[in-house]
Amino acid sequence: MSQESEKAVAGNPQNVFNNPNQQCYTQFFVGGQPPQGLRDGITLQRMRYICQQGNQQGNQQTFFGTMFDELLGIPLFSAYTLSGPVDVNFQQRNAHHWMQTPGIQTQGSDAIYPSIPYDKGHLVPSHTYSSTQQRHRSTYTFTNAVPQRPTFNRGQWSQFEGRIRDYAEHTCIPPPVSGVLYLLTGSSFAHIVQQGNNPPQANAALQVCKYCLQFKITPP
Repeated sequence: MSQESEKAVAGNPQNVFNNPNQQCYTQFFVGGQPPQGLRDGITLQRMRYICQQGNQQGNQQTFFGTMFDELLGIPLFSAYTLSGPVDVNFQQRNAHHWMQTPGIQTQGSDAIYPSIPYDKGHLVPSHTYSSTQQRHRSTYTFTNAVPQRPTFNRGQWSQFEGRIRDYAEHTCIPPPVSGVLYLLTGSSFAHIVQQGNNPPQANAALQVCKYCLQFKITPP
């Protein structure tokens, strides 16, 4: 890999990269090894790797990592961890305004979502990241969301997220296990949904995944 490819994408903020070999990104994977083989060839060239910092002024902390398809305009996955009692101190918090990620050309927006019958579906769930206000706010970025049917997002998917929190809080994290839970939530099989009856145009379409997937790993 060339020295140039190790740098941030030209013209992009220092948290958006064109390869995954960044410590701020790899920290969210077991052994620092992101999954491979999910994209190849020309499709791999359009991937961006985001160290998600919540767009908060002066913040240098990375809360989770996202592999993002800049052509489709949605994340392939977001990866995150839960470790220690502080992380599982889940709180009820108010929703935040959704943010765009600087340097990503094609992504969701407040203009796109109202015109289609989909929720902004968190990959890193806001409630799962509710232990602090900063962590909670960091999840409200369009690069951490895929369009989801409201009945699915607020029904089965929400219930599944709750089971993950229950496992983390009562089984994985507390002593004597004192584990670290690595989580990866992603999308698969995208197709195009245009805004209403408008003809296709740049950034006018959201790609809608057919499946949402979540994997959890607790290292021995």
